[in-house]
Amino acid sequence: MSGIVTSKDFVVQSNEVDNHGHLLPEFILSYLQDTAMVQSEKIGMGVKYLKNNEFFWVLTRYHIKVLKYPKYDEAVHVSTYAIGFKKLFAYRDFKITNLKGETMVTAASQWLLIDGKTHKMLKIGDEFYEAYGVNKGEKISTTFDKIPLPEKSVLTRKFKATHRDIDFNGHVNNTRYIAWVIDTIPEEVSNDYTLYEFDIIFKKEVLLEQDITVITDTMNMDNGLKGFHEIKNDQDESVCCISTFWKRNE
Repeated sequence: MSGIVTSKDFVVQSNEVDNHGHLLPEFILSYLQDTAMVQSEKIGMGVKYLKNNEFFWVLTRYHIKVLKYPKYDEAVHVSTYAIGFKKLFAYRDFKITNLKGETMVTAASQWLLIDGKTHKMLKIGDEFYEAYGVNKGEKISTTFDKIPLPEKSVLTRKFKATHRDIDFNGHVNNTRYIAWVIDTIPEEVSNDYTLYEFDIIFKKEVLLEQDITVITDTMNMDNGLKGFHEIKNDQDESVCCISTFWKRNE
């Protein structure tokens, strides 16, 4: 590990849990996002720096593993650090632990730095290596699995991007996509199974008032299910693909 570690503590609120009292996946991502932003602000590479230099970061991939769900009123500790930079990509890891020090959630992520004027990808400069404490030339071992598209539609649901979905970059916040997918899961699955792992690839931004469609397919696995999800915009373009993995409740 080479990057500077930054942490933030949270207490799970009542509006952040499902009917089982488990922290919703969208709020897991929200905790991760908030902690990453805290780090960037602390080291002087936050919102003001990016705005002044007309840069912005775009999240392209997530891989999340839930070993144990944080529950209502539970205090958790979220930590993050930049693994490194490879060509145009930046890599960041996260971990959520409880007060006993037990790992509850792990996450790997991939990002791109974008020019605010041209929207072209930018080479990550030396100033980022120095600020995030990353050793230049260090080998990065993070890999992400291919996410297959749904072969059929078990369930299709439509949504509209509203004001509450939009972040300060002017597009739908990354936490909303997994929330939309969870809303397409059949009730019998959400009652009898628990989501324990998911992969996300973000392909294209979604803007305010755009109509989107979530297409979901499922496949039985040993003692569980795998979900295949594609999110399309109103031009029928694929904007996000997600794989979900569910284990049957004991």
